[in-house]
Amino acid sequence: MKVLLIGSNFHNYINSLATAFEENSCEVKVYMPQVYWEKSLFGRIHFRLTASLRKIFRRRPLIYVKPKWVRNKESKFALQAYCEFQPDIVVDFSSYYLENEVLEKMKNCKKIIWIYDAIERLPHLYDKLPYYDQVYFFEGTDKSFFEEHNIKASFLPLCADDKVYHPVERQKDVDISFVGNLSNERIQFLLDLKHRFPMCNIKVYGRVPMFYSIFNSNKKYIKKYSDMFLNCYISPKDANELYAKSKICINVHNGQTVYGANIRFFEIMAAGGFQIVDDNEYIKTYFDGCVVTYKNQEDLLDKVEYYLSHPLERNRIAQNGYKAVYGSELFCHRAKFILSNATEAEGVKK
Repeated sequence: MKVLLIGSNFHNYINSLATAFEENSCEVKVYMPQVYWEKSLFGRIHFRLTASLRKIFRRRPLIYVKPKWVRNKESKFALQAYCEFQPDIVVDFSSYYLENEVLEKMKNCKKIIWIYDAIERLPHLYDKLPYYDQVYFFEGTDKSFFEEHNIKASFLPLCADDKVYHPVERQKDVDISFVGNLSNERIQFLLDLKHRFPMCNIKVYGRVPMFYSIFNSNKKYIKKYSDMFLNCYISPKDANELYAKSKICINVHNGQTVYGANIRFFEIMAAGGFQIVDDNEYIKTYFDGCVVTYKNQEDLLDKVEYYLSHPLERNRIAQNGYKAVYGSELFCHRAKFILSNATEAEGVKK
């Protein structure tokens, strides 16, 4: 089975998926667009200006989309990769740039897209979806959108890469950790943690997104509490070690996640970390006993206080989470699921 993976180099997840397909006995080719646009002066200005204008005019938080001429160029290179490789299956791991005419030319194969963002943030993708044979979405509430538009789609949650996230022996010398972009709301709840637990060792990895910088009234606290706010991103390897040496890992979803989980949810469990995460029905239904959920800020603070002093309970819950992820929530499991569905289609070689 030959699989062409098309997508962006977002946190190297596309290579994690490529390895997973190879583990399922596939020959895999990965195409990622050139990053000249992202690195160019015009590209950086376009991104920041677009994002800032959306923030000023309070438009819904849409995914950034490159100019059409850039997407056209990237689509043509993707088509070239397709023609050279002649795959049985094309998996678009949310590249968000393939144009309709290019999708039409990718014949004699199964075309699949796995969307790892809420569909409401991707209006430019709506007219492209009918060109795919199978659509997978990670936000459960998007099901109604696909049913309304008569698009065959299935809920497929995110997962973890066991080559990167796995238990390591580390001393638990970090009381509370958090990894993620720092919006006003997130900085505020982290400050509440600091005020409630002033003697705790709290480590926060992340930055204020560029388009929030001028609006973030709490940004001054990043400098004030520089021992807590590291004001930098963290590599996957270092994140794995951080989760392993943290007594409590806090996870907060963005507003578009209503029924589902971000990829960090799975990565913390895969690393053997103990996680307190905001409450939603997907997590409560499928990961009961594997994580601890909270309903509001006060509930979070109370549960942090409780679990800081109950290490045996933390360890038991973290172990349950580790077993759950390694049992069915890895990239190799997702690749196997995608392949199983794809090979049921007529004309796809097994």
